[in-house]
Amino acid sequence: MKQTGWTVGRWCAAWVLAAGLLAAPAWAEGAARVTFITQPAEMMPKGSTRWRRLNLNDEVREGDRIRTGMGGRVEILLSKNRVLRVGQASEMDLPRLFFSRQENHVDVRLVFGQMWTTLAQPLKKGQESYRVRTPTATLGVKGTRFNVDADKDSSEVVLSVVEGEVVTTPPPPPPPEAGPRREISGPQEIAPPQEVTREEWSVIVGKNKKAVFRPGAGKPQVTALTEDDLDQDWEAFNLQRDAELGKLGK
Repeated sequence: MKQTGWTVGRWCAAWVLAAGLLAAPAWAEGAARVTFITQPAEMMPKGSTRWRRLNLNDEVREGDRIRTGMGGRVEILLSKNRVLRVGQASEMDLPRLFFSRQENHVDVRLVFGQMWTTLAQPLKKGQESYRVRTPTATLGVKGTRFNVDADKDSSEVVLSVVEGEVVTTPPPPPPPEAGPRREISGPQEIAPPQEVTREEWSVIVGKNKKAVFRPGAGKPQVTALTEDDLDQDWEAFNLQRDAELGKLGK
Protein backbone atom coordinates (compact mmCIF):
# COMPACT_ATOMS: atom_id res chain seq x y z
CA MET A 1 0.00 0.00 0.00
CA LYS A 2 2.84 2.36 0.79
CA GLN A 3 4.37 1.68 -2.59
CA THR A 4 1.01 2.26 -4.28
CA GLY A 5 0.51 5.49 -2.37
CA TRP A 6 3.98 6.67 -3.35
CA THR A 7 3.30 5.77 -6.98
CA VAL A 8 -0.01 7.63 -6.99
CA GLY A 9 1.66 10.61 -5.37
CA ARG A 10 4.43 10.55 -7.95
CA TRP A 11 1.89 10.45 -10.80
CA CYS A 12 -0.06 13.30 -9.22
CA ALA A 13 3.10 15.36 -8.99
CA ALA A 14 3.88 14.57 -12.60
CA TRP A 15 0.42 15.71 -13.70
CA VAL A 16 0.74 18.92 -11.69
CA LEU A 17 4.12 19.59 -13.28
CA ALA A 18 2.77 18.86 -16.76
CA ALA A 19 -0.22 21.11 -16.15
CA GLY A 20 2.14 23.85 -15.00
CA LEU A 21 4.19 23.50 -18.16
CA LEU A 22 1.09 23.58 -20.34
CA ALA A 23 -0.15 26.65 -18.51
CA ALA A 24 3.20 28.43 -18.79
CA PRO A 25 2.93 31.70 -20.71
CA ALA A 26 3.45 31.28 -24.43
CA TRP A 27 5.89 34.19 -24.56
CA ALA A 28 8.45 32.13 -22.64
CA GLU A 29 8.80 30.06 -25.81
CA GLY A 30 9.20 33.02 -28.15
CA ALA A 31 5.54 33.36 -29.12
CA ALA A 32 2.69 35.68 -28.28
CA ARG A 33 -0.90 34.50 -27.91
CA VAL A 34 -4.32 35.58 -29.23
CA THR A 35 -6.46 36.27 -26.15
CA PHE A 36 -9.46 37.94 -27.82
CA ILE A 37 -10.76 37.88 -31.37
CA THR A 38 -13.76 38.83 -33.48
CA GLN A 39 -13.93 37.72 -37.08
CA PRO A 40 -12.93 38.24 -39.80
CA ALA A 41 -9.26 37.92 -38.88
CA GLU A 42 -6.44 36.09 -40.66
CA MET A 43 -2.75 35.34 -40.27
CA MET A 44 -0.03 34.64 -42.80
CA PRO A 45 2.68 32.65 -40.98
CA LYS A 46 6.32 33.43 -41.64
CA GLY A 47 7.54 31.74 -44.82
CA SER A 48 4.02 31.23 -46.16
CA THR A 49 2.21 33.06 -48.97
CA ARG A 50 -1.28 32.05 -47.90
CA TRP A 51 -3.62 33.61 -45.39
CA ARG A 52 -5.42 31.36 -42.90
CA ARG A 53 -8.13 31.99 -40.34
CA LEU A 54 -6.82 33.26 -37.01
CA ASN A 55 -8.44 31.79 -33.91
CA LEU A 56 -8.53 32.33 -30.16
CA ASN A 57 -5.42 31.00 -28.35
CA ASP A 58 -3.42 30.78 -31.59
CA GLU A 59 0.27 31.53 -31.24
CA VAL A 60 1.78 34.48 -33.07
CA ARG A 61 5.49 34.41 -33.84
CA GLU A 62 8.21 36.59 -35.31
CA GLY A 63 7.67 37.19 -39.02
CA ASP A 64 3.91 36.52 -38.96
CA ARG A 65 1.44 38.93 -40.57
CA ILE A 66 -2.08 39.68 -39.35
CA ARG A 67 -5.03 41.32 -41.07
CA THR A 68 -8.64 42.00 -40.17
CA GLY A 69 -11.77 42.79 -42.16
CA MET A 70 -14.64 45.10 -41.26
CA GLY A 71 -15.74 44.30 -37.71
CA GLY A 72 -12.65 42.20 -36.99
CA ARG A 73 -10.48 42.72 -33.92
CA VAL A 74 -7.49 40.83 -32.54
CA GLU A 75 -5.88 41.06 -29.12
CA ILE A 76 -2.34 39.71 -28.77
CA LEU A 77 -0.87 39.14 -25.33
CA LEU A 78 2.88 39.67 -25.67
CA SER A 79 3.80 39.09 -22.04
CA LYS A 80 2.50 40.05 -18.64
CA ASN A 81 1.21 43.64 -18.74
CA ARG A 82 2.13 43.90 -22.45
CA VAL A 83 -0.65 43.75 -25.02
CA LEU A 84 -1.40 45.03 -28.51
CA ARG A 85 -4.71 45.05 -30.35
CA VAL A 86 -5.48 45.30 -34.05
CA GLY A 87 -8.63 47.16 -35.08
CA GLN A 88 -10.92 46.45 -37.99
CA ALA A 89 -9.80 46.71 -41.62
CA SER A 90 -6.14 46.68 -40.61
CA GLU A 91 -2.93 44.91 -41.53
CA MET A 92 0.29 44.56 -39.56
CA ASP A 93 3.32 42.31 -39.28
CA LEU A 94 5.89 41.48 -36.62
CA PRO A 95 9.46 41.76 -37.96
CA ARG A 96 10.79 41.06 -34.46
CA LEU A 97 9.20 39.16 -31.60
CA PHE A 98 11.84 37.93 -29.18
CA PHE A 99 11.17 36.73 -25.65
CA SER A 100 13.40 35.14 -23.05
CA ARG A 101 13.66 35.17 -19.28
CA GLN A 102 16.04 38.12 -19.47
CA GLU A 103 14.93 40.10 -22.54
CA ASN A 104 11.80 41.05 -24.48
CA HIS A 105 12.00 42.88 -27.82
CA VAL A 106 9.06 43.67 -30.09
CA ASP A 107 8.95 45.41 -33.47
CA VAL A 108 5.50 46.02 -34.99
CA ARG A 109 4.96 47.29 -38.53
CA LEU A 110 1.51 48.75 -39.06
CA VAL A 111 0.91 48.64 -42.81
CA PHE A 112 -2.46 50.35 -42.54
CA GLY A 113 -5.41 50.54 -40.20
CA GLN A 114 -5.57 50.85 -36.43
CA MET A 115 -3.72 49.35 -33.50
CA TRP A 116 -3.72 49.96 -29.75
CA THR A 117 -0.87 49.24 -27.36
CA THR A 118 -0.95 48.92 -23.58
CA LEU A 119 2.33 48.59 -21.70
CA ALA A 120 1.13 48.76 -18.11
CA GLN A 121 4.65 48.97 -16.69
CA PRO A 122 7.71 50.84 -18.00
CA LEU A 123 10.08 48.78 -20.11
CA LYS A 124 13.35 47.77 -18.50
CA LYS A 125 16.17 49.73 -20.09
CA GLY A 126 18.51 47.49 -22.06
CA GLN A 127 16.33 44.43 -21.51
CA GLU A 128 13.06 45.38 -23.18
CA SER A 129 12.13 47.37 -26.28
CA TYR A 130 8.92 48.07 -28.15
CA ARG A 131 8.80 49.89 -31.46
CA VAL A 132 6.02 50.58 -33.94
CA ARG A 133 6.88 51.35 -37.55
CA THR A 134 4.40 53.03 -39.89
CA PRO A 135 4.78 54.34 -43.46
CA THR A 136 5.33 57.86 -42.10
CA ALA A 137 6.85 57.61 -38.62
CA THR A 138 8.65 55.30 -36.21
CA LEU A 139 7.39 55.21 -32.63
CA GLY A 140 9.61 54.30 -29.71
CA VAL A 141 7.82 53.35 -26.51
CA LYS A 142 8.83 53.04 -22.86
CA GLY A 143 5.53 52.37 -21.09
CA THR A 144 2.18 53.78 -22.04
CA ARG A 145 -1.23 53.39 -23.69
CA PHE A 146 -1.55 54.74 -27.19
CA ASN A 147 -3.43 54.32 -30.46
CA VAL A 148 -2.03 54.49 -33.99
CA ASP A 149 -4.19 55.03 -37.07
CA ALA A 150 -2.49 54.69 -40.48
CA ASP A 151 -4.53 55.68 -43.53
CA LYS A 152 -4.22 53.11 -46.32
CA ASP A 153 -4.48 55.58 -49.20
CA SER A 154 -2.71 58.73 -48.00
CA SER A 155 -0.19 57.11 -45.57
CA GLU A 156 -1.19 59.76 -43.02
CA VAL A 157 -0.56 58.50 -39.49
CA VAL A 158 -2.29 59.79 -36.35
CA LEU A 159 -0.72 58.96 -32.99
CA SER A 160 -2.98 59.43 -29.94
CA VAL A 161 -1.39 58.98 -26.50
CA VAL A 162 -3.76 58.14 -23.66
CA GLU A 163 -1.10 57.58 -20.97
CA GLY A 164 2.67 57.97 -20.75
CA GLU A 165 4.69 59.25 -23.70
CA VAL A 166 5.89 58.10 -27.11
CA VAL A 167 9.07 59.25 -28.87
CA THR A 168 8.60 59.62 -32.62
CA THR A 169 11.19 59.78 -35.40
CA PRO A 170 11.00 59.78 -39.21
CA PRO A 171 10.96 56.36 -40.86
CA PRO A 172 14.31 55.13 -42.24
CA PRO A 173 14.97 56.18 -45.85
CA PRO A 174 14.36 53.58 -48.55
CA PRO A 175 17.44 51.78 -49.89
CA PRO A 176 19.01 53.46 -52.94
CA GLU A 177 17.98 52.09 -56.31
CA ALA A 178 20.68 50.54 -58.49
CA GLY A 179 21.42 52.79 -61.47
CA PRO A 180 23.59 52.59 -64.58
CA ARG A 181 27.35 52.48 -64.23
CA ARG A 182 29.09 55.83 -64.32
CA GLU A 183 32.56 57.24 -63.89
CA ILE A 184 33.46 58.28 -60.37
CA SER A 185 35.46 61.47 -59.93
CA GLY A 186 38.64 61.58 -57.90
CA PRO A 187 38.74 61.98 -54.13
CA GLN A 188 37.27 65.20 -52.76
CA GLU A 189 37.38 66.84 -49.38
CA ILE A 190 34.28 66.01 -47.35
CA ALA A 191 32.82 68.40 -44.83
CA PRO A 192 32.91 67.16 -41.23
CA PRO A 193 29.67 65.66 -39.92
CA GLN A 194 27.21 68.12 -38.42
CA GLU A 195 25.78 67.36 -35.01
CA VAL A 196 22.05 66.77 -35.14
CA THR A 197 20.15 67.38 -31.95
CA ARG A 198 17.44 65.11 -30.64
CA GLU A 199 14.96 67.98 -30.89
CA GLU A 200 15.54 68.31 -34.63
CA TRP A 201 14.83 64.68 -35.36
CA SER A 202 12.29 63.54 -32.80
CA VAL A 203 9.04 64.58 -31.19
CA ILE A 204 7.84 63.48 -27.76
CA VAL A 205 4.09 63.02 -27.59
CA GLY A 206 2.80 62.96 -24.02
CA LYS A 207 -0.41 62.05 -22.24
CA ASN A 208 -3.63 63.33 -23.84
CA LYS A 209 -1.71 64.58 -26.87
CA LYS A 210 -1.76 63.66 -30.54
CA ALA A 211 0.55 64.06 -33.52
CA VAL A 212 -0.29 63.82 -37.20
CA PHE A 213 2.36 62.58 -39.62
CA ARG A 214 2.03 63.21 -43.35
CA PRO A 215 4.47 62.05 -46.04
CA GLY A 216 6.96 64.80 -46.86
CA ALA A 217 5.46 67.23 -44.33
CA GLY A 218 8.43 67.17 -41.94
CA LYS A 219 8.23 67.46 -38.18
CA PRO A 220 4.64 67.13 -36.94
CA GLN A 221 2.90 69.49 -34.58
CA VAL A 222 1.72 68.08 -31.27
CA THR A 223 -1.75 69.18 -30.18
CA ALA A 224 -4.19 68.37 -27.38
CA LEU A 225 -6.22 65.20 -27.74
CA THR A 226 -9.96 65.75 -27.93
CA GLU A 227 -12.89 63.38 -27.49
CA ASP A 228 -13.47 63.43 -31.24
CA ASP A 229 -9.91 62.28 -32.00
CA LEU A 230 -10.47 58.70 -30.85
CA ASP A 231 -13.08 56.27 -32.03
CA GLN A 232 -15.14 56.14 -28.85
CA ASP A 233 -16.22 52.54 -29.34
CA TRP A 234 -12.63 51.44 -30.02
CA GLU A 235 -11.27 53.36 -27.03
CA ALA A 236 -13.97 51.99 -24.69
CA PHE A 237 -13.28 48.46 -25.89
CA ASN A 238 -9.55 48.79 -25.21
CA LEU A 239 -9.99 50.29 -21.76
CA GLN A 240 -12.46 47.56 -20.86
CA ARG A 241 -10.09 44.82 -22.07
CA ASP A 242 -7.23 46.40 -20.11
CA ALA A 243 -9.37 46.30 -16.96
CA GLU A 244 -10.34 42.67 -17.55
CA LEU A 245 -6.75 41.58 -18.13
CA GLY A 246 -5.71 43.47 -14.99
CA LYS A 247 -8.22 41.49 -12.93
CA LEU A 248 -6.84 38.25 -14.36
CA GLY A 249 -3.29 39.31 -13.55
CA LYS A 250 -2.17 39.16 -17.18
